[in-house]
Amino acid sequence: MSIRKILLLTLCYASLTGIAKEINPLTKAMLDGYATLLEQNPDDYLTLYERSSQYYRLDDYDKALSDIKKAISCTPGKEKDQLVSEYSLLADIYTQLGQYAEALMAVDQGLILSPDSYPLLYMRGNTCLHLGQTEAAGKAFAAMQRLNPRSPEAVFGLAHVSALEGNKEQAMQYLADAEKLDPSNYLTFCRTGDVHRILGMHQNAAADYLSAFSLTGNSDRPLRSLIDLAKENYEAVDQAIDYALTHTANVVPLYFIQGSAARECGHYDDAYAAFRQLMDNVPEADAQGLYTGMADICLHRGNLEEADAYASKAMAAGPDFHLNIVKAEIEQARGNYPSAAMYAEAALRMDRACAEALRLAALAAYRSGEPDKALAYLNEAVMNDASDMDALLFRGYLNGDVLGNKTAALNDYTRVASQEAKTDAAIARKAIAQLKAGMSLDASATIAPVNVAAGNHADAAYLMALYSLAADNEAEGDRMLKRAVELGLEDQYLLRYNEYPLLTVKKLIK
Repeated sequence: MSIRKILLLTLCYASLTGIAKEINPLTKAMLDGYATLLEQNPDDYLTLYERSSQYYRLDDYDKALSDIKKAISCTPGKEKDQLVSEYSLLADIYTQLGQYAEALMAVDQGLILSPDSYPLLYMRGNTCLHLGQTEAAGKAFAAMQRLNPRSPEAVFGLAHVSALEGNKEQAMQYLADAEKLDPSNYLTFCRTGDVHRILGMHQNAAADYLSAFSLTGNSDRPLRSLIDLAKENYEAVDQAIDYALTHTANVVPLYFIQGSAARECGHYDDAYAAFRQLMDNVPEADAQGLYTGMADICLHRGNLEEADAYASKAMAAGPDFHLNIVKAEIEQARGNYPSAAMYAEAALRMDRACAEALRLAALAAYRSGEPDKALAYLNEAVMNDASDMDALLFRGYLNGDVLGNKTAALNDYTRVASQEAKTDAAIARKAIAQLKAGMSLDASATIAPVNVAAGNHADAAYLMALYSLAADNEAEGDRMLKRAVELGLEDQYLLRYNEYPLLTVKKLIK
């Protein structure tokens, strides 16, 4: 495999792990140009639309939302085509923000202006699926099919609806029809995999996504789907890849997928084995792009010396945002806090708004005995994202337990406690904040679903260990941590080296 492909895959994986998009000089020049035009005419709806589109491509959804709302308010009613484009972008932005009800309202505004808009009907169908409105989604996809009887998107949408309604036979028939319409398109296999996943046919879904991966140079969509599926059923993905490895000579991309999925799911021994196989099958020069990933894997396996060796090899290729994050974690794990701070600052020079880098810099400062400096980093993190639970918990601890500012600490804990929490990790953080805010009964109710999940899931058991420590129940914390390890928790960084206040179990490690 060429170095270009290796780097493409590595960058694709990096995008899945949340690395921010950097603004290149050309994009910055375009944004500066838009700013100049809007200084001259703040109501220039075309420029507002273009700038919103640019912010959207940069994943800066708050700025994109602000611009598109103003563009819509400034656009004359007679400009129907422009308004349709604006409502479509507004819906896309709300979708990325997870605000599906607002997205649906934007789509419907667009459909009032253009009732037979194929793209808006497709967007409506998918938005209704997000909202659990399967009947409305089915109507939108059926309307698409009336406009274009050979529409793969419409047929897949109808298959999706049938699967959600439990009509497996009908869903499978739609899949067969859709495959005939566009049999060589990688998206056909991605969408088939999505429906198989809804039907609980995870082995089929994994095979579908692998087929999609083999058909395209745009590896992002199938790779995302495989990793998402692995989080739900790791064994199905791992077994599908093992099967594929025995039926092709082109093993390099498969080892990359296998290692990436294992890494995302916390199976670091599997990730290490896959990445070792990957590096053994590519030239040394091509392996350069994999060293940062190996450094991270070794860190989470608890092998700091090997992690640092790979990081040093990666450093030879030049500065890299994610590498600086990994190096900061390695140095923090070693107790080299000034060095950890140096690498965290290097990451911040590449992306000042990176929450992870700000928290790492704060941790290094705190552990170096500089609580005021740590507080400044956390203030910046919270200013960037007022809902950053980890930063607020850390700042609450720092204010209350280190700096003696109980009022500020209570304010931080209350802010976390008031947030909506959907994932187990967020629920645990909310419950910990409630404990620290003196809301013990609320905390017990909040943590209940995680406690139930802890019987079968390692991550939930680990979170219960954190919660138990926050509740000053060290014996229960020890029991839960042992349960997490029994259930397969492999992350040695979390077990032995993570030092974030309120989110560390180091006290339990004997």
